[in-house]
Amino acid sequence: HSGDGEVYIRGPGYTFGLGFGIVSDAGQARDPLTPGTFSWGGAWGTIFWVDPVENMVGIMMTQITSYSHLTVRQELGVTAMQAIIDSYSNKPFSVRGYPVLD
Repeated sequence: HSGDGEVYIRGPGYTFGLGFGIVSDAGQARDPLTPGTFSWGGAWGTIFWVDPVENMVGIMMTQITSYSHLTVRQELGVTAMQAIIDSYSNKPFSVRGYPVLD
């Protein structure tokens, strides 16, 4: 983490760390990822993120020159998090609050 300044290309809820945008405030971040998730995107719409809390990686490879009006980057995170919620919805919870995996 290299300071408390906002990552201009990612928006509020992110700070900047050694070459990555890092989710610092999940309530303000546009992506539904956990705090500590680090990510970066490319000029033609590509993006990757690594969520160390959920032990998950998202990679989207695109070649779109004008993508600012699209929400596909955010939809990647929404879809990934929804998959986690759906897969754990019928699992019992342990004392620590984490799902018990059989």
